[in-house]
Amino acid sequence: MDSPEIIRDRKSKSARELLDGARNFDCLMLEQATQLGESLKLTEVALYVQRALRIYEMIDSDALEILPKQVSDNLAERLRFVFEICERCLQFNPQDSQPQAVRSQLLAESEQLFIQAWGDSHAILAVTARYQQVKMLESLNELVEAHSQRSNEMIESLEVKARDLSRETAKTLEEAASALNSARDAAAAAGVHFQANKFQEASIEHKRLAKDWLGVLIGLAFLLAGWAFFGAWAFKAMEYLTDTPLDAPQLIASKVLVFGVLSFSAIIASRSYFAHCHNTVVNLHRQNALQTYKAIVEATGDAASRDVVLKHAAACIFAPQSSGYSKESNGKPSSVNIIETIGSHLGAKQEF
Repeated sequence: MDSPEIIRDRKSKSARELLDGARNFDCLMLEQATQLGESLKLTEVALYVQRALRIYEMIDSDALEILPKQVSDNLAERLRFVFEICERCLQFNPQDSQPQAVRSQLLAESEQLFIQAWGDSHAILAVTARYQQVKMLESLNELVEAHSQRSNEMIESLEVKARDLSRETAKTLEEAASALNSARDAAAAAGVHFQANKFQEASIEHKRLAKDWLGVLIGLAFLLAGWAFFGAWAFKAMEYLTDTPLDAPQLIASKVLVFGVLSFSAIIASRSYFAHCHNTVVNLHRQNALQTYKAIVEATGDAASRDVVLKHAAACIFAPQSSGYSKESNGKPSSVNIIETIGSHLGAKQEF
């Protein structure tokens, strides 16, 4: 309900409707600063009316049903008087014969209205506060009962679900045990193939690097041949390039130094080339060993033979690769000892 409507129909409205209208009433429109000017604007009147309405707004509309009819009627009359003053403020005309007197009268009546609203509302506000407390307690009790009922229903539902879940879990565990054994076999096979692919990738990489080092070696060979040809020509032309006897040894030393650097680079390139070729073959051998290991183990049958095959396969797979820069050791690979140590350690843990 807007403000002009509640003012216009105030005489036909009940106390509840008047309270609802007071909560939605816009007191700022009573000021009329633009229409009346600074000297006649009704700012103080609007302030008193607003304070009076704020007091009435604190009264709960639902609490009117427990008030005596006379008290409710008196409250309605007070609110009608408030809206009557509001109507007179809106009808205030600055062109009247004595506008200042009318303004003063409105100010006095609005101030008295605020004082009466404060004095008349003590008992009603006390009853309203108690009524709101009772309503709140009733709402809380209803809420607690509803939550309690829902909790009981939820607990019963959870118990039923727990029993069903327990039966399903037992069945699932049986299926999972069977699936786990199958998954272990599949994971072992997948792991073997994965590692075999790693060795295959390493073999391909070493083969590519061997080709690169072969190109470097061929380039250095051409440089050595060119430098040898240039050295032969420079030896014949040395007598034209030297002015003093000390220049010849310096020229020879520089030629020998360059030749030595090129020769050393060619040796390093050749060793790297052969090392990568060797590692290519080693990784291919490891790949084949992993791919054929399972078939060999299944063919042996007994556990002792499988251990022997595992040790030899591990010795082949984990043996150190040759780098081409140092001589290989004549001793046995240390990987066999590592596998034996791990096997004995696991056996001791199982016995414990």
